[in-house]
Amino acid sequence: MRQFYTIIRVVFFFLTFFFSTETKAQCSITASVSTGTLSCGTAPLRNCGAFLYVGDGTNAMTLTIDSGFNLSCLGPINLVVRNKAILLFGTGANDRITLAEGSSITVNSGGRLDGGDQCTASDRIYIGEQLVSTCNGQANSNSSFSDLESLGGTGAATSNSPVCVGSVVNLAATPPPNGVFSYSWTGPNSFASTAQNPSFIAGSNAVGGVYKVVMTRQSDKKVAYGHTTVVVNSSPVITTQPSNQLDCEKRDVNFKVVATGSGLVYSWQYKKPGDLSFTSISSAISNVSNYDTNVITVRNVGSAQFPNGTQFQAVVSNGICSITSSVATLSVNELVNITSPALTPAQSIVNVNLCYGASYSYTAVISNPSNGPVLYKWKRSVASGVWTDVVDGTHFSGASTATLNIINGTPAESAEYRVYVTFNNTTTQCSVDSSSRTRLITFLPQLTSPQTTIVQPDCMTATGSIRVEVQSETDSYSFDNGANYQASNIKSALTAGNYKILIKNSAGCVSTVADCVIKASVESKWNGNSWFPNVPTASDKIVFEGNYSENQDLVGCSCEVKSGAVVIPNGRTLTLTNGLTVSGGSLTFDNNSSLVQIADNAINMGNIIYRRNTAPVKRYDFTYWSSPVAGQALHDLSPNTLYDKYYSFNPDKGWVIHVNGNVIMDAAIGYSVRAPQNFSITVASIDSNPKFIGVPNNGIINVSVEGDKSYLIGNPYPSAIDADEFLIYNSAALEGTLYFWTHNSPPSSAVAGNGTYNYTVNDYASYNLTGGIKTAISAQTDSDINDPNNNNNLNLPTGKIAAGQAFFASSSISGGLVSFNNSMRIPGGPSGNDNAQFFRFKTTSKSANTKTIEKNRIWLNLANQQGAFKQTLIGYISGATNTNEGFFDGISYDGNQFVDFYSINENLNLSIQGRALPFQENDTIRLGYKTSVKGDFQISIDRTDGQLASRDIFLEDKLIGIFHDLKKEAYSFTTEKGVFNDRFVLRYNNKNILKVASGVDDRVSVLVQDKVLKINSRDGFIDKIVIYDVGGSRVFYKGDVNDTGLTVSNVVSGEQVLIVNVVLQNGTTVSKKIIY
Repeated sequence: MRQFYTIIRVVFFFLTFFFSTETKAQCSITASVSTGTLSCGTAPLRNCGAFLYVGDGTNAMTLTIDSGFNLSCLGPINLVVRNKAILLFGTGANDRITLAEGSSITVNSGGRLDGGDQCTASDRIYIGEQLVSTCNGQANSNSSFSDLESLGGTGAATSNSPVCVGSVVNLAATPPPNGVFSYSWTGPNSFASTAQNPSFIAGSNAVGGVYKVVMTRQSDKKVAYGHTTVVVNSSPVITTQPSNQLDCEKRDVNFKVVATGSGLVYSWQYKKPGDLSFTSISSAISNVSNYDTNVITVRNVGSAQFPNGTQFQAVVSNGICSITSSVATLSVNELVNITSPALTPAQSIVNVNLCYGASYSYTAVISNPSNGPVLYKWKRSVASGVWTDVVDGTHFSGASTATLNIINGTPAESAEYRVYVTFNNTTTQCSVDSSSRTRLITFLPQLTSPQTTIVQPDCMTATGSIRVEVQSETDSYSFDNGANYQASNIKSALTAGNYKILIKNSAGCVSTVADCVIKASVESKWNGNSWFPNVPTASDKIVFEGNYSENQDLVGCSCEVKSGAVVIPNGRTLTLTNGLTVSGGSLTFDNNSSLVQIADNAINMGNIIYRRNTAPVKRYDFTYWSSPVAGQALHDLSPNTLYDKYYSFNPDKGWVIHVNGNVIMDAAIGYSVRAPQNFSITVASIDSNPKFIGVPNNGIINVSVEGDKSYLIGNPYPSAIDADEFLIYNSAALEGTLYFWTHNSPPSSAVAGNGTYNYTVNDYASYNLTGGIKTAISAQTDSDINDPNNNNNLNLPTGKIAAGQAFFASSSISGGLVSFNNSMRIPGGPSGNDNAQFFRFKTTSKSANTKTIEKNRIWLNLANQQGAFKQTLIGYISGATNTNEGFFDGISYDGNQFVDFYSINENLNLSIQGRALPFQENDTIRLGYKTSVKGDFQISIDRTDGQLASRDIFLEDKLIGIFHDLKKEAYSFTTEKGVFNDRFVLRYNNKNILKVASGVDDRVSVLVQDKVLKINSRDGFIDKIVIYDVGGSRVFYKGDVNDTGLTVSNVVSGEQVLIVNVVLQNGTTVSKKIIY
């Protein structure tokens, strides 16, 4: 068992040694050894720490001191002699042990200090240079070895040396472990103290040295001694402390300290108001420089880093000792803030919006530690950026005080404001401004009284609405005198009453009040004799409760017929915004009267009777119809028509027969109906029996059309529609020209004339955006006894499509939907003229969709004395081009069986041709004609407008080389049957035009006798003579006549018409028509 213990101790020794080398915690000598074999730096005395143990406290061992054993190399340690360990001093004359200054010795119970056979004063223990103990207690030692064993060790004295002058010296006595001790300290300068741990201040005259303590055990008065050396170092001396500084914000300030000493190092510290301690200034802190010298510069004072009241102090060090200066305070003359009154509702005072006429103020808040005089100057800047002085006056006060008052502000006072403050310190002035605290104020424009639009209740809506004109997008609106506000400027669902309107802008400014009145809806009733309470207006509901046939136009919001026979007379219009109801009685629209409705979604209920007269017709004449009501049977329109003379038109198959008219007429679809079978075949009469019975059509009506086909469609309303509006709206679906059948009478010997056939033939009147063409020549009077209303269809289409009227229209290449809507509908106009004829139209549109079109036009007529007639139109129109386009160019339908007359463009025969603007004087137009009769015809100008009303217009007859001035008179010519597309050209320029004499010019005479022509000139020599037949063939030519006369015989065989063209040497050309 003992052997096991020994092994454990050996292991512990090496472990102790290992850790002592790494941590310097302790060293141990556990085996008996002589000190002569030991040395610092080698085991077991290598890297020792605070303790050196002798023995392990269990096993006996001896450390023999056989020579001077100096352990000062280990530094201050506590030498511990453990139980069963002997510190044996040998017999030599110098057997001693020396420990470093500050060391101590502890003798555990069972440990011994042994002087051997000779216990003398030569066996010694030193701590530093102080002899602590000898074996016998002699040689001026403090104690004997036996005393140390009794006391348990030497005890120790320590201090906080080294210290600086002015610092506190702390002495500490550590007594031996055995007993209770009293203390007696002594030291330099007669220092004495009985405290265990005395302290004192090392003043500038303090002297360092050895301080000794005598520790006396109270039980037996045995003493232990300790000593410690105190070193007092000198400190820097501050000769000039930092002083308080005062300056304006944003300025630079210096703090200075003056100190004496060598190798001085400066470190500045600061403490802001509210900080608990000082903070050292380093490069990490902005706005400072020279922080490591005796003069520090603090920049931009008054900033967040160094505000008013910040304290500074300097720490001055000589590398060993340091001293801290007194505290210096930074005082800043500072513009702390710009304050203003709080606003309701709250808004930032940095950017204020105020009402027109409001007052406001700005106050400069300063810190003025010097409490000296202060000067203020307020300035303002507008968009120019120039800052100008504010001057007291109508709108300002306090411009030179801390508070600026803005009085009754207007937009002229809207600006940025800032203040300049000058502080008068003891020796100098400094100024600051609020450039970083500018204040923007905007006085909003004065609100004007609300401008309102009132929609009164009507027959369809029991409540009204008020719309306020917007002055600013951010305004809000009150309709109850300010009790409530809303973002919308429209208030709907208002019952009858008075409303007070206010506008409030974003700044809370309120306008003056506007009074609005919502009236109760009004019914205007007809009792059979008069209106009550008044004649209806556009906002009233019209109610009929008795018979009515007044010759006046009516307007209303809606209409209801409750009783009585109500008749809208010929030429009068009933205009309604909304619906029509026939709940009792009857409602009849006489011929040429109109029902116009505004709202497409208006609903009609109950049947009306709509009467329509035809133009004068004979039994075999057809009329194109379109129903203005729903549910109309085609047969009922003309019940006396022959059973198989009711037609509709199929664009692929042509005319479709509806036997006995057994079909319901579809809205906007055209139908052809022959005159009643009981009508004369020779005498034209007006059929006044047609009437439509049903619910009147209203709103959007569509007809689907396929591309590039002809359709018979019609006006679906009981009122006229605007043709231009209709064409423009349907520009995608239609080619652009409308064709109206004139149902004029066929040729008859009853018409005056000397030919076999006298012609007033059926034909299509055409209309597009260029204009319209008619089908018969105009006359000053109409002597046709068969036309009692002087209403032959000789009129020129100019822009309106009458109720009940159907017409042909060609679809565009793509086709689509042909649409009708209420925006196309128009009233009947004066005396109902706008709805009086199926193709009598106006020239201006009522809709914003139809803009004003510049038109410069000429209508040309081709006619003969027997009544054959055809008209063509050429116009220079805004929007037109010189290529074919349906809206401005209309192809001739060639509905006239005897003559056709047209212009030619892109190989198309055009009854109407629109050409591009601007008008070109050198433009030329090819004219063509077709005739099934031969003889004499005339080409004449029917009318002109625009630029063509004042320009020369010439006709070139290329067949016979004649240029004729159509403005002077019609051009007469003779033609054979056939088609002639290269004979005539229309011109506007008279350059190089030959002088043409009229047919009655007597300068050239042509006499015919017995097939001999005698040609004589009274105006100079004849150059050449050319003779043509009416077919344009040249039958005779003679050039270089060089005489005033010529006789020609046997030109042609047989009697016929010839044209003799005589050209004189002076350039004059004279044409004479003869019968040869």
